[in-house]
Amino acid sequence: MRKTLVHFVLIFLLGFMVLLPAEAAGGGSNVAHAGGYVDAGIPGVPGIPELLEIDDPLQGMNRAVFEFNDVVIMYAIRPISAVYTGIIPEYLRERLGNIDGNLQMPRKVLSNLLRARWEPAGIEFCRFLINTTVGIAGAYDPAADWWGLKSYDSSFAAAFAEWGIPPGIILFIPIYGGITSTDIFGKILDLAADPLFWASLFVIPFPIGISIGGGFTLNSVSMSLDDYIRMRDAYMDTYIALRNYIYVRRIYEFWH
Repeated sequence: MRKTLVHFVLIFLLGFMVLLPAEAAGGGSNVAHAGGYVDAGIPGVPGIPELLEIDDPLQGMNRAVFEFNDVVIMYAIRPISAVYTGIIPEYLRERLGNIDGNLQMPRKVLSNLLRARWEPAGIEFCRFLINTTVGIAGAYDPAADWWGLKSYDSSFAAAFAEWGIPPGIILFIPIYGGITSTDIFGKILDLAADPLFWASLFVIPFPIGISIGGGFTLNSVSMSLDDYIRMRDAYMDTYIALRNYIYVRRIYEFWH
């Protein structure tokens, strides 16, 4: 059981490593700011009106891990993703992404409830019922397209922030990527709320479960890898850009 758990956790960690947009904020110090505003690095969001102190006491170690992850992305994940996108058309990849998102209903509902967001929690549950049935296992989104029920995505890390728990320091983890120390516990709870995780342990054969999880991970990577490449090419210090974005994104996400 312990070996099974470790293997499944590792395959899911791959999915978060490159899910970062190209517009990540840059800078050369531990304060990310532009004209008095923190560059949110998010389309449509000009910035956050305050200086943001980024706690990065482990920058030396973090940079080493970042460089390792960058090599893995460029020389292992990128070629695999290129083969995958060459075989699977974008339309089908979008449908697989929708199915994966639909399966995350427990995380979205529970974390919204922990944030006292009652209506969004109810909407997410209704979206799951509608999209699982009418939307063909979540491949399509009739809940939004036909009934106007837009998604209220959330996470346990968002609940921590809602409760006033500070983000902590920035950590770069091999294979996984960058994360704040507090959000590590949020990601563990996110995984615990993933029905595919438990199904792979107790319901379906483990090879099938890990294949499905790996497929969803590869699909997510294939749809976001170009953003990482563009960010990598746009900034002289990609580490600082990525670090600043991770920190600012944490604040932005919890305002919405």
